[in-house]
Amino acid sequence: MENDWRPDAVDEDPDGLAAILDSLGQDPAVKLTDSGRALLRWLASHALSPEDTDVFDAVPPQYANLVADIARRNAAIWQELANIVERLSREAT
Repeated sequence: MENDWRPDAVDEDPDGLAAILDSLGQDPAVKLTDSGRALLRWLASHALSPEDTDVFDAVPPQYANLVADIARRNAAIWQELANIVERLSREAT
């Protein structure tokens, strides 16, 4: 059975994430350093899009709670990462 849901916090612009990554990749401070290129690769490999929700149809019902737990743990880590990056940005200005 196919999921007919959409996450509440999806970007309405399907190219939004690609545009953000492209913009980051154009910045010399990012594209001309090993650490900047590593950051771009990491972000691109860990980014999710609304289309990725198609894989949820493959989750066996008996593992739904485990997959949900993994998703919640990853969401908490991403939230903490966002907080840290924002704090570092404020401290740098």
